[in-house]
Amino acid sequence: MVTIVVLLGVFGTAIWVDQDARKLMAAGASKSQLGNSPLTWGIATILVWIIVFPWYLLKRRDIRRELGIASGPTTLVHKAVAAPPSGPLPDLGWFTDPTNALQERYWNGQAWTEQIRVAPPTT
Repeated sequence: MVTIVVLLGVFGTAIWVDQDARKLMAAGASKSQLGNSPLTWGIATILVWIIVFPWYLLKRRDIRRELGIASGPTTLVHKAVAAPPSGPLPDLGWFTDPTNALQERYWNGQAWTEQIRVAPPTT
């Protein structure tokens, strides 16, 4: 039973690493900044989890700093807010931040607010 839990943890972590690396690249990180492709990070995480996962977390932290991506679940920003989307305005809710694909920004039904949060992982 413990083996199954450990394997699920390793595979789940590898999937998260792959998806997170893809988000970093979508936010503007270069392959040279990332060091490897997202798929390579995911496979390496499966093979040598105890080394690769902490290494990825350190690399991720540095890249997020370089890209200016806020950390933490919710962060208030004090900068100009992006223009509203074109076309019909969506209902209120959390949407992908037009200025940073790794974040979500709250749309109050009429305008973007200053509230942002880290986008949840996609599966």
